[in-house]
Amino acid sequence: MKNFIDRWSQTLKDIQYPHFKNTMANKKAYVIAVGGDKPCIKGLPMIQQFQYIFDFIGISFEGYILGSGNRPGDVYVDKEAFFAAGELQKKLYMYVKNCD
Repeated sequence: MKNFIDRWSQTLKDIQYPHFKNTMANKKAYVIAVGGDKPCIKGLPMIQQFQYIFDFIGISFEGYILGSGNRPGDVYVDKEAFFAAGELQKKLYMYVKNCD
């Protein structure tokens, strides 16, 4: 994620993309992350950093999901995260459907 944000920082300064910040301000953002050691607590500083980044760019931060898991497939046991992902999927589907 750091590389992703660093690229954004460079694009904001790039004269080839004079409207980058305004273009990004029309976007909506969601953060989805999985961690193995109390991610719902330890992941909150990361979420706050994304909030600051999105605020700076002007992106609407629509929400986040922090799931628990160490190995592939572990997150399926995290019922809350799995449910939240399903709800987000429905929300995004309706958004895309209404954009057509």
